[in-house]
Amino acid sequence: MVLGLVVLTLGVDQPLLLALIAASVGGFMMLLYSAVLILINRRSLPAPLRIGVGRTVALLWSFVPFGVLAGLTFAEQIPTLFD
Repeated sequence: MVLGLVVLTLGVDQPLLLALIAASVGGFMMLLYSAVLILINRRSLPAPLRIGVGRTVALLWSFVPFGVLAGLTFAEQIPTLFD
């Protein structure tokens, strides 16, 4: 909510740009979500409750692309906000 208020205060009123920002933030949140799931499942849960190797690999597979794509999109779009 705060990020949305900051974006609107900066004067961004183009729907496509707002959609790109929302998608980038969503990808970044999925990056954090995947990392937290991996850490909780590997460190905090007892062995019988932990997820298997296949699911851990799937979480890692989602962690890397979300991080790369969110970073690339932020790096590409942030400078255009201040033009």
